[in-house]
Amino acid sequence: MYETQQAEFRYTDRQRFMRHLLRNGPRAVAEFEKAQQLWAERAGT
Repeated sequence: MYETQQAEFRYTDRQRFMRHLLRNGPRAVAEFEKAQQLWAERAGT
């Protein structure tokens, strides 16, 4: 038995992502902003 790992390359479309996030409402936007803050804090450690 063996295991493989695969990763695909994707172009990021930040504008499209934000449009969809906004469509999901203010809570989705707030939660994503909070996640970004956590990621930035963890990257600094």
